[in-house]
Formats: sequence, C-alpha cells, structure tokens
Amino acid sequence: MPVKRKRAIRRESGLPEEVEGHFLGDPEHQFVFWWSDAEVRDMWERWRDELLAQWVQDNPGTRPRGWWMFDAPENRIRTGGKGTPKFEVLNYVPDFEYGMPTSYVDQWEFEYYNGQHRHVDGHLIDEKRKPGDFVADVYDPDDPPTFESEAEYLARLGLLFDGEAARCQ
Repeated sequence: MPVKRKRAIRRESGLPEEVEGHFLGDPEHQFVFWWSDAEVRDMWERWRDELLAQWVQDNPGTRPRGWWMFDAPENRIRTGGKGTPKFEVLNYVPDFEYGMPTSYVDQWEFEYYNGQHRHVDGHLIDEKRKPGDFVADVYDPDDPPTFESEAEYLARLGLLFDGEAARCQ
C-alpha cells in the first residue's frame, strides 16, 4: 500500500518541520519510518549547523538527539545506580539514547539465565543452568543507573561553544 507522505513545511528558521522535529525531539516527528538510515544521516549533515545553533541558543549545556546519534565522540560516564545494560551480558545490539544505554537486565532474565525461573507448573525451565552462571545486576527502579549530565559531558570533552558554559545552569 502506498504511503502518503506529509509535505515538509518550512519554518521561520528555514528548516523543514519534519527535520526539525526528528532531530530536536518533537514527539510528532521523532520517528519518521520512511527515511532510511542514510537519508537521516544526510539530513543531519545538511542541517547540523542550523539545528545546533537553534538548539544551543534555547538549551545551553545540552545537545539535540541528532547530535547524539551522529556526532557524539563517546557515551556518557555512568556515575551510579543498579542495572547491567543488556548488550553487556546478552546477545543484544548496543542501543543508546543521548549517550546512555536504553535497556537493562530485568528480574525475569536474571532468574532465567541463572536456572531459577519456573514453568507455571513449578518445574525449572532449564535445569542445566545454575545460580551464578549469569552475572549481572538487575535494573532497580529505586536506584536506577545514573550518568554524568550533558553539561558535564560537554565540558569534560571540551565541546561547549564560546559563552555556552556561562549560560548553563
């Protein structure tokens, strides 16, 4: 079935609405599924300077989603909390948003891979697995993983623009 695409509306800034929304985090346009990865990268490269200038003016000490997707030189440093990212211990593709992992080992996975999870009838699902086989910290919503702030990250890497540090709060 053909997809009816919305016509891009140019804003006062000159940016097409869909581009601005996708990279600046407008929920209505954040996930535009008909764009290929190459198209998204090309759009970011084409509009990067204008998007960054607009973003930093309004949000000093932070960067838009597009910057984190394509320009961030490394991920943010973890400062505390409980939870092992799934990609570190399971066969998951590393996935990050704003320089932080998006998924963590949950209680079910911990029990399953340590041979502790049971069928509804009470029998162990996998008797070959034993406690201690799977070493990970379960995500704790009362003590979630924490990371350095965006401003700390940008300052640490020397990525703040002239005068931006003074405007960070």
